[in-house]
Amino acid sequence: MDSLLQYLFGAAAFMPHGSCLLWRPDLVALHAGSDALIALAYLAIPLAILSFLKRREGLRPVERRIAYLFALFIFLCALTHLSEVVTLWFPAYVAQGLLKAATAIVSLYTAMTVWSLVPSFLSLLSPAELQQVNEELKSEIAAHRETTEKLRKAETELNRTLDARTRELRETSQRFDLTLRGSGITVFQQDRDLTYTWMYNPPAPLTDEAFIGRSDREMMLPEATLASVEPAKRAVLESGETTVVEVPFPSAEGDRWFKLFIEPLHEAEAITGIACVAIDITEEKAVENQLRIVLRELTHRTKNILMIVQAIARQTARNIESPAEFIKRFSARLSALAGAHDILVNRAWAGASLEELIDDQLAYLPEGPREAVSIEGPAIELGANQAQNLALAIHELSTNATKFGALSSEGGTVGIRWRLEGEPDAPTLLLVWQESGGPPVVEPEASGFGRLMLEKLVPDAISGRAELDFAPQGLRWQVRFPLGG
Repeated sequence: MDSLLQYLFGAAAFMPHGSCLLWRPDLVALHAGSDALIALAYLAIPLAILSFLKRREGLRPVERRIAYLFALFIFLCALTHLSEVVTLWFPAYVAQGLLKAATAIVSLYTAMTVWSLVPSFLSLLSPAELQQVNEELKSEIAAHRETTEKLRKAETELNRTLDARTRELRETSQRFDLTLRGSGITVFQQDRDLTYTWMYNPPAPLTDEAFIGRSDREMMLPEATLASVEPAKRAVLESGETTVVEVPFPSAEGDRWFKLFIEPLHEAEAITGIACVAIDITEEKAVENQLRIVLRELTHRTKNILMIVQAIARQTARNIESPAEFIKRFSARLSALAGAHDILVNRAWAGASLEELIDDQLAYLPEGPREAVSIEGPAIELGANQAQNLALAIHELSTNATKFGALSSEGGTVGIRWRLEGEPDAPTLLLVWQESGGPPVVEPEASGFGRLMLEKLVPDAISGRAELDFAPQGLRWQVRFPLGG
């Protein structure tokens, strides 16, 4: 490596070029300064070319290639002049020679390329010729614009005449379309044989062509539909009085209902047929049915709620002598039930989130005790009955923990955990309430309504099993029940 560098950048056998100039300061400065300025200019020119190529769009590939070749050629010329400066003090003649050889190769290739492109460059139009062509194009464009303007005026006049002739018909048609489009309204006419002669906006996916020239029976309507619509239409043909009927119309998406307004068509005081307007009332029928279902469900749920409230009132009053204490406990339990109902109502009685239900029942706790409660478990959706009963259980446990249990003293904690058990198609939920760090737990001698609710009423209501453990280190209650109830 040292010998290669010595070969390229000078050896002891060579003298720097400055020695040839006898190291005269004026000559050395003249040569060094001139070559340096030439190199600086030669470096600036390729940069200008590259900047132009970057900014200018639309150049042909051959034009870009010539520009890149000139940039490279001038850049190598700059390097040769820089090498002249270097060899004034360092005898790097081999490196200088290689650099000049590279410059010579690029110069020759550039010259050959330029000569090969001279014919194509000569075929380019001169500025004067381009100006002439541009003027001719301007003249042609002006002539085309004049012709276009004449055609536009003629078209405007024609459209004005046409619009004046058709405006009334178009406006009438637009009003008709806007009235019926997407409205579920079908308009049609039938002759005295009840053959369809005209129809607009038929029910999807049928078309008016499917009806024209056919009767209701030829359309193979169900007998139930024919039994309602045929007698009504014939009665209008006989009496000439308007009538309204509601008829079912089967379709691939299910039965649809239409309200049919039937009026007679008169010509020379004779009834020639009927005109009918059919309005789709399927959604109205569905709403009526849904309202009936909701009313039945509301009646059922109201009875259930009243039974629950009655049971809470009766059991709360059993072991309480003070009316004030009864009102306090009864109101708290009703509030727990009301919280569960709020969640169910917000979800249209489709169920309730177990975590949301627990958070709602713990919301009344002060900030300190609430922070001592931890909740952990997967996302679980409860049925309406499960949500109501678990809300009462969580209320009883949190109330007891605040008064006597872990949340009645500093350092006490409550952990609420749940998990799924059993098969995926028939899962069972295990819910655990575990207290710790509070006062020692002593099992009460008497069994109140709260204990009865936790051990008997709640698990029975949700088809589950519960265990209540008065362990000294902390009360534990767990319930296991099937989901989906």
